[in-house]
Amino acid sequence: VGGDWGSIMLLDKEKQYLSIESSIGIEKPARKIRQKVGEGVAGSVAEFGVPARIDEQGQEDEFFRFVGEDMGRVKSALSIPLKLRSETIGVMNLGLADSANGEFDDYQMSLATIFGEHASTPIMYSRLHRTADNGDRARARISAA
Repeated sequence: VGGDWGSIMLLDKEKQYLSIESSIGIEKPARKIRQKVGEGVAGSVAEFGVPARIDEQGQEDEFFRFVGEDMGRVKSALSIPLKLRSETIGVMNLGLADSANGEFDDYQMSLATIFGEHASTPIMYSRLHRTADNGDRARARISAA
């Protein structure tokens, strides 16, 4: 699919926000930003579970403010829901900053959507494994006390 930068944002269902869990090409301070569900492009994608493509002509201020001014002008971006069955667990974002790379097209959006569908299962298993490990550590601390 390509891109100059990308991120995986996971949903905290209790607090209703997305946070970047992994990224490439994004400044570290931007990685600490939390996006409320329903706000901005990624938040809307999480809320409705529908992919979004934004090109330079249709720049969404909220989305590009979230990306950060340090990254310069974004030529094109994709925001893809990460779903497990019908439940959205996060959002994958991809962006092109360089006009030499053109813009994302429908084919690339379809490929990114397929990738997002396949990536959701290992992401959820990783979360479950992390939760189980945390529970095991807590039980071990209680037993040792």
